[in-house]
Amino acid sequence: MKPLSDSYIAQWREFDWANPGEPGFEARNGEWREFTGGTPLIIEGCGALNQMSAPLADISVWLEVEQETRHQRWVAREGSAEHWAEWAAQEEEFYAREKSVQLADIISE
Repeated sequence: MKPLSDSYIAQWREFDWANPGEPGFEARNGEWREFTGGTPLIIEGCGALNQMSAPLADISVWLEVEQETRHQRWVAREGSAEHWAEWAAQEEEFYAREKSVQLADIISE
């Protein structure tokens, strides 16, 4: 986000969700993406709001959703609950460490 906030071009490689790799091995990377700074950008995801990203954002929004609703949506999207418990625990640890909710300018429940 830093290059974008300074109006530079940022590049990143998407995570290939269709071929995530095996546990213990490097994840398979998807396509390279590029975005030019100085234009509006929405960054979303469970790790998007953290102590490094918050100062660079013009506004930050936290969407609070009940755990059961999150689980149902995830299973509907991914088709499996295989890694849900592990990933949900990792998210909670991340939110506690990064204080994601407290960093939000707007909280929507």
